Amino acid sequence: MQQDVSRRGFIVGTATGVAAASVAGCTQSESDETEENGSTDDNGSAADEPSVPEDASVSLSVPTADELDGLYTPLVAFFEAENFTVEEAGEVNEGAGHFHVLIDTEQIEPGETIPNDDQHLHFGDGSERGVLDLEPGEHELTLQMGNGEHVALSLTDTQSVTVDGAGEIGLDAPQDGATFSTGETITFEPSVENVVLEEAGEVTQNAGHHHVLIDTDPVDTGTVIPTDDQHLHFGDGTETPEVDASDLEVGEHDVLVQVANGVHEAYPLATDPITITVEE
Repeated sequence: MQQDVSRRGFIVGTATGVAAASVAGCTQSESDETEENGSTDDNGSAADEPSVPEDASVSLSVPTADELDGLYTPLVAFFEAENFTVEEAGEVNEGAGHFHVLIDTEQIEPGETIPNDDQHLHFGDGSERGVLDLEPGEHELTLQMGNGEHVALSLTDTQSVTVDGAGEIGLDAPQDGATFSTGETITFEPSVENVVLEEAGEVTQNAGHHHVLIDTDPVDTGTVIPTDDQHLHFGDGTETPEVDASDLEVGEHDVLVQVANGVHEAYPLATDPITITVEE
């Protein structure tokens, strides 16, 4: 049965330490261009099925709830290709392409363009894993390879998953409107459910660490959280991040806490922003 998949979206995470929303998947404009250039013939009918190596295959891997003693969203899905080259979208090369995850929908007929929407997730940066934000319940996930112009290939793999619940985060302290003097320590006390806090380094299902964001918006799901003065990482797995008020300019600041996985790929778990004031 098809499920509601309209949580906060599904954005690809990158396997490197540098990412941006623009490479977190294929944009809709890319998909539209492909429909014009890559998937139909002059009469508007589906193009011939692109050929793939006979020994090529793909596989999708998401731990089951039984393996984890409960599976909670957001979750990380892993992709693998055998005898097939995984590369960024753009050029069409023989025996090469990129991954797509289809959620609670039929696979795309080979030769047709893969849509770009909440049920058809493009991993056009060549990623081999992605952060998925699913509604609790049963879902059917299909991994399908597409070529450089997002034309569907016959390489697919399907896995059914049951999501038991969702990660949650709130902020118990500081309170909105709190004032701190230069030299004070600002202690953040997030309340987290269904996510294990652990040190950065490895991608573990249902686990991650805190980041404090200052005067900036939450990072898109799956995108690597930058390391700078506005994005403070707490990769030691602490439950209560601390920030020295002296490190902030005097005045008002909007702050929030966001959780990311072991390689800093953002989860859609972010507290509502609060305003604090630093004074001399």
